Amino acid sequence: WIKSPIRPLAEGQVREIRRRLLGPEVGREFPILEEFRQQGATDYYATRSAYGFDGQYEESPGIVFTWTTKRPNGFNDADLNLLRALAAPLALTMRVAANRRLAVGLAATYLGQDAGRRVLAGDIQRGKTNTISAVLLYGDLRGFTRLADAVQRDELIEMLDDYLECMAVPVEKFGGQVLKFMGDGMLGTFEVKQGEGAKERGEECVAALNAALEAHGRIEALNRDRAAAGKPIMTLDLALHLGEVLYGNVGSPTRLDFTVVGPAVNEVSRLETMCQALDRGLIISKAFKDAMPPEAPPLLPLGRYGLRSVRDPVELYTVETIPPWVPPVATDNTN
Repeated sequence: WIKSPIRPLAEGQVREIRRRLLGPEVGREFPILEEFRQQGATDYYATRSAYGFDGQYEESPGIVFTWTTKRPNGFNDADLNLLRALAAPLALTMRVAANRRLAVGLAATYLGQDAGRRVLAGDIQRGKTNTISAVLLYGDLRGFTRLADAVQRDELIEMLDDYLECMAVPVEKFGGQVLKFMGDGMLGTFEVKQGEGAKERGEECVAALNAALEAHGRIEALNRDRAAAGKPIMTLDLALHLGEVLYGNVGSPTRLDFTVVGPAVNEVSRLETMCQALDRGLIISKAFKDAMPPEAPPLLPLGRYGLRSVRDPVELYTVETIPPWVPPVATDNTN
């Protein structure tokens, strides 16, 4: 980078660079030019087209374009004038593409992959929702409230990020969507697409269960490392449920949330509260259990319990054991 011809352009030192590639000495200033010469290039031209925010050329972002030619006489004046004329419209096109890519990334990061895609596609009308069938994964960190009063602010945020990462990565890995974080909690969804039957519904349940088990395994591994370092730890409570939800825009005219609402969402949050009551890290609803494929390992029944704000007692299940998580072995791609 230090000896790259792009550097003085990107830093605003010059607006264009033109070098004839006629002899081995051309690489003294910019070594990359010697490589171009050896590949047959005879002329090199580079220019920067800034976006020009607020009229500040040197400090504004932009794009550097570079061209080479193998013609014996290199670029002529008409060629250079054409390349200069092309720079601005090309930069504008690239700016639009870059902004689109940025918007997609931001929407996915703050709203979730599917919700972000829908919002960018124009699904922004307040009150507009679709009824979907989805597996719901609701997780909460036990002990966070206590630690929030005892741990320094920066350490608390770093710790929370580490734990939420352990919860979120498996959801996305197994095809789900992290719909939102709520303090020390997380809501993930695995949508059963319209028209899909029992087989696909069972596959989404298996994916969600695998995500839940890996999340527990990751947090157990994190807790071992933190405990060995003398740092405080938290445990994970997770609930899995299956039901129909309203998926779309709700909120005020000036602040919308693309989310899921409905009885199933309330029920999965109530299921999660039973983790501590039953001293289990994972609680599974009967609706989820019934949708699991026949070949899936059997779940452990816990009995019937009443849930707050849920009319009838419900049957609860869990898994026999939560297997340890083994981090993937990094592969060496240097060869």
